[in-house]
Amino acid sequence: MIKTMVTSAFAALCTMAGAAHAESVHAAWAQVMGSDGPITKAHGEMPLNLSLRFITDQQSCPSYKIRAQKADGSQQTLSPAWIMRSNRPASQFDEVTVCQTNMDEDWVAAALLDNAGQPVTSPDGTAVTLAGASRATGAAPRVVVFGDTGCRGLILNSGSGSRFKQDCAKIGTIKQLKPETRFFFAEIAALAMQKNPDIAIHLGDYRYDQESIRDWDNWNSDFFSRTANGPLLQVPWAFVRGNHETCDRAGHGWYFFFGPNDSSITCSGMDRRLVTSWYFEMRDTSLAPTAPHRFVIVGTGPSVSRKTLPDTLDCTAITKKTGFLSDQELWEQAICEFKTALGWTQDKTTKGLPIHTTFVMHRPIWGLDTSGFHPKQVDRHVGEALAAALAQGAAPECQGYNDTGKVGACGLRSVLAAHEHMFTNVVFRDNALPQQIVVGNSGVKLDGPPGQYFNPSTGLSFRPCKVPDMDSRGLHHRRHDGYAMEYRGRMPKTLGEDAFGFLLLTRNHLATSGWDGTAFYQDGQSQSLSTAKDIASFGKLDDCHRP
Repeated sequence: MIKTMVTSAFAALCTMAGAAHAESVHAAWAQVMGSDGPITKAHGEMPLNLSLRFITDQQSCPSYKIRAQKADGSQQTLSPAWIMRSNRPASQFDEVTVCQTNMDEDWVAAALLDNAGQPVTSPDGTAVTLAGASRATGAAPRVVVFGDTGCRGLILNSGSGSRFKQDCAKIGTIKQLKPETRFFFAEIAALAMQKNPDIAIHLGDYRYDQESIRDWDNWNSDFFSRTANGPLLQVPWAFVRGNHETCDRAGHGWYFFFGPNDSSITCSGMDRRLVTSWYFEMRDTSLAPTAPHRFVIVGTGPSVSRKTLPDTLDCTAITKKTGFLSDQELWEQAICEFKTALGWTQDKTTKGLPIHTTFVMHRPIWGLDTSGFHPKQVDRHVGEALAAALAQGAAPECQGYNDTGKVGACGLRSVLAAHEHMFTNVVFRDNALPQQIVVGNSGVKLDGPPGQYFNPSTGLSFRPCKVPDMDSRGLHHRRHDGYAMEYRGRMPKTLGEDAFGFLLLTRNHLATSGWDGTAFYQDGQSQSLSTAKDIASFGKLDDCHRP
């Protein structure tokens, strides 16, 4: 990664565009599409495949130009054919339009210019100059991960007034709430950009509560206004659909802004479809041969309940179903999404090397369930869908993942998830299962963690603890297994401001997961994540439980 080149490219593009600002947009970003976009390649080679998108007040796409800078320093000015996304929801998004075009992967940076050659700006007057894919296809890539960034504002609960308050921005005629918990996502996103990442992954749940009758106001307040003047410009983003982005909640906005490249997909309140799984790869050019790492986004955001396991499953027909799906059909779709995802863990590079893989999903399989008194599998139905996919014959290499106590032939090395409003690192003894990191602490009011070994003022677990007996399901069928964890969340009756944060992944092809992980928090503290190698004396760890 040539960081100084990128910085120089940004400065050069902004300077050459001129100082006067003619037009502005609400937000602009480079979105990672991977295998979900128009470009397809053979197994073992899938680029980031970027879509350049922006949100405007105009009712049609303006004819903005793109001034692109390549890694060799050359520049070119293009007049792309902007596509207006055709799935704008009725009424609540009438005042904004989303436009998109494709980005070349050899661009270091891309500036938006109006017809007069002046820079298009973000809301605060910053010239819109987007980071290109070349930042994420070089040496020693770095990834920042956010999850559950929406603001938990006013929820009315019959008979008890308001609950779950969080001090969101005042919108429209909604009365300003009495501050109880601050909303730190803007600070968290800005702090993450200081780590000079090459790509950002958002694990879902962008907004929670309706504080305005206009959905655009809510989306803008919770997400775009917090990121448009910096973080969205500085790196390409990959967006995961969370359970709050189902079609009966905030799904209309998710499909409109972040949905698949097929802009014709719409979202009705009765639509329960899962988002089709997809993947992208990041390569480390400092290695010879170049070693890719694959991020597989598994479409399991909505709630799934375990139902009958059919003897055979025609996934080609099932994944095309839309509208109101029965619980059985939704269950079968989830199995099919895992079958597809597991198939991508078996691919090899052109040189026959395994492609290390990370599953990226909103709902975690393993971790902490903050509603109980003992850590357990937090969403057993997701784990059961994964197990059902294996039972259907998907990825036989993954079925014996833990038979030898070592990482086997299966390429799956780690899992990224959110949903639980805290930070958790889950490490299985002897790498019996992939490491799972839960990043659900990037904005929404936090949950309080179980466990007794934390600082009473911060909720930080300073040393790992263990769960000695646990049916962890999914990739193996051993009756009992143990795992260690470290976590950080809100202490009961406290604001938990110091526990909001994000995850930084730094490429390390020698690590079991393929990455070194560090959790960063709003108060400036950080935590290097333990691995199975670090916890060699698993049996000496204390059990995890509530005090």
